[in-house]
Amino acid sequence: MEERQIRRSRISNLSFEERLNVLYRHASQLGGAESIEEIAKHTLDAMEATIGVDTHDFFVVRGGILLRVETRGGAPMGRMWMPLDGPGITVKAVNMMRTMLVPDVREEPAYLEALAIGPGGEPLRTLSELAVPVITDGKVVAVLNTESIMLNALNEQDKELLETLARQAASAISRLRYEERLKGLHQHASQLGIAESIEQVAEYTLDAMETTLGLEICDFAILQEDRLQSILERGRDRAILSRTQAWKALHTTSSILVPDTREEPAYVDAEIIGENGVKLEILSELSVPVVADGEAVAVLSVESPRLNAFNEQDKELLETLAGHVGSAISRLARTREVRELAYRLNSLKPGGCYLSQSHERCLKAYADLTMHGVPGLCIVREDPGRLVENYGLKAEEIMLLSSRPLKGFEALPDLQAISLAVSRLLKSGGGVVLLDGLEYLITSFSFDAVFSFIKEKRFDFLEADAVLLVPIDMETLSSRERALLSSELSILE
Repeated sequence: MEERQIRRSRISNLSFEERLNVLYRHASQLGGAESIEEIAKHTLDAMEATIGVDTHDFFVVRGGILLRVETRGGAPMGRMWMPLDGPGITVKAVNMMRTMLVPDVREEPAYLEALAIGPGGEPLRTLSELAVPVITDGKVVAVLNTESIMLNALNEQDKELLETLARQAASAISRLRYEERLKGLHQHASQLGIAESIEQVAEYTLDAMETTLGLEICDFAILQEDRLQSILERGRDRAILSRTQAWKALHTTSSILVPDTREEPAYVDAEIIGENGVKLEILSELSVPVVADGEAVAVLSVESPRLNAFNEQDKELLETLAGHVGSAISRLARTREVRELAYRLNSLKPGGCYLSQSHERCLKAYADLTMHGVPGLCIVREDPGRLVENYGLKAEEIMLLSSRPLKGFEALPDLQAISLAVSRLLKSGGGVVLLDGLEYLITSFSFDAVFSFIKEKRFDFLEADAVLLVPIDMETLSSRERALLSSELSILE
């Protein structure tokens, strides 16, 4: 008790300007805080040095509760958290978004009585209280609370000091959350580096928008034939989109932030059906263009039924994500160009099925395509180790045309097993299949069974834009068999 009285006496002898300077010296440490706990510590240090009362608390808002992070001046006997729909002066400060200066808590209906134990074990019963909300982006994120066992212990100067400190804490929390979101954004964006299609790019992008940025109604649209085509949406069941702002962002290659769509002349209302089936009126919107190789090719859009739902921080983070998306789209375009060249150099077309008398020709074409990122399946009747060593094939893509596995390589004993393996590849997005050992299959299961298998699979390859390579010694076939195979498969010289 004596220590607190000495501190209270020292603080009471300071002028308001002197207390303000002390507060700024302590609050300057908030700029280096790396966690909410550090922010609470530095904030309470400043409160203890400038507000000469008994106890100080730092609360944060988590969902529907107010959670006490740290206390100074006494050990609280009450709960460490309070529901935001219940009583309490700090809760009232959150809900009303304003400072609560209470000279006598006995006259405040919202007061929730709670005892604390002082450093000397003495009970502390609060008689006056000051609770100041910490507000960022129009939301209360924390509360600075100070209490005294004396009536009228807190005044307007204390209120002004604590409100100044609350603004400093708000800035620190805002910076910390921005850094956390940016870090999470880069972690999600790393997935874009392995995306193999524009659909995967859209999926990873909206994952980042939802989980990292906390955006609820999201849309990924790309430019196709002079119109914006939505690839993926989140947060709504159905939408009739005008895309006015998205088009504007695309054509100007500049982000468009609309805090209130009712005041935006260019905005055209769109019907949005939320996930619960309720029609939503969109009141704010943010559209960010995606630029790839110097051209705007897509737009990331977020919408909200709340006014001023997005701020400059959201805009900056979404622009950062759009930069990652642009890089991913550029990479896909370059990969597609290289793959198209690999197809042309090997005289192949996606969706084609080819017959060749040259085993070497088929192996080299398969190796070239898979080297440029085309998924592959190589079904062979020879030593897989030789293919890996001589042609650089991936061991995991090789399967044996055999009744039993060898050296850890999976065996495909019959046409049904081959069909299932091929179907798995085609369903995963197409690719290239080398089917060696056709002579073995014909001997084991008859030409008619093998020919029927090829006829059925040919259209699967066509639909999946995949390539089938079949090496065979034509001299082992009758003229009828050669004619039938040639009618279904193109000859690869």
